[in-house]
Amino acid sequence: MKQIAFILALAAAGFGTQQVLPWWTLPLVAILVAAVAGVRPGAAFWGGLLAGALLWGGMAWWLHQSGEKLLIPRIGQMLGGLSVHILTLVTALLGGLLCAAGALTGSLGRRLSR
Repeated sequence: MKQIAFILALAAAGFGTQQVLPWWTLPLVAILVAAVAGVRPGAAFWGGLLAGALLWGGMAWWLHQSGEKLLIPRIGQMLGGLSVHILTLVTALLGGLLCAAGALTGSLGRRLSR
């Protein structure tokens, strides 16, 4: 139950900050949420990976669906002909890894500060 609350809190805080701040604030939010929540390092990593992947993958999919569907295919062509689906998965993976690294850092930092 604590893990689900951590994932939801991380996704909500990440979504809120990503609306007004740059992309690199996601790991900073993950550091703060993991440190405050006090989750174990392994749980922080996997929870951060899931929250970040769902957040960035969901946002990429939503932006593609709500727009004219021109930007992602053009970026895919520039990157060697990647499809929209592969590019969305790559975006989700990058967001997940960023968030996981931040959450792991916050969890380990809390452990060190004791």
